[in-house]
Amino acid sequence: MTSTLFNFFNLFPAPEPASDHRPIEIHQSNNDIEFEAQIFDVVNQHRTSLKLPPLKLVTEISDIARKHSQWMCAAGVWEGESCHRDFDSRAKKVKNLRFIEISENVATAEVCEYRYQTIENRRSTANIILVHWLASIKGHREAIEELASTHTGIGVISCEVYDEDGTRGFRIYVTQLFAR
Repeated sequence: MTSTLFNFFNLFPAPEPASDHRPIEIHQSNNDIEFEAQIFDVVNQHRTSLKLPPLKLVTEISDIARKHSQWMCAAGVWEGESCHRDFDSRAKKVKNLRFIEISENVATAEVCEYRYQTIENRRSTANIILVHWLASIKGHREAIEELASTHTGIGVISCEVYDEDGTRGFRIYVTQLFAR
C-alpha cells in the first residue's frame, strides 16, 4: 500500500498567491470532469506503451477520490503529508468494493484561468502531471506501472482563487486511486 504526493507549485505561469490566499468556490466543473478523463487517458497510454493492460475506471472509486480532492480544496491543503490524511480510510472504502490492494497518487497545481479553459491546455496539463509523477522519487511511477493494478478512480476538483491583484486562477487537486 503506497500513498504518494507531487506538488506542482509554480509549475505554470500563474500569479503568486497572496499570503491569505483561500479558495472562494468549491465545486466540480465540466472542466474538472474533462480533466479526470484526460488524466485517465494519459495514464493508460503510458501503461499500454509499456505493454501493461489499461486500467478500468470505476465510478465508485472515482467518487472516493473526488471526495478526498474536495476535502483538500476545502481545507486549503497545498503540500506535505496532510494531502494523504486518512488514506487508510479511503483504502478501506475501496477494499469494501471487493478490491484487495490500494495505492494513491495526489497532485496539486495552480494554473492561470487560460490554462484550464481549453481541452488542449487541460490535455497538456495532464501530460505534465504524468511526466512529473513518473519522475518522482516517491512511488508515483510504481503506482502507475504496477502490473497487478487493474482498476482506478480519479477525482479532480478545482478551486477558483484570486491573487492580491484580483487575477483569477484555479488551484487543482487531483487524487488517483489504484486497485486490484
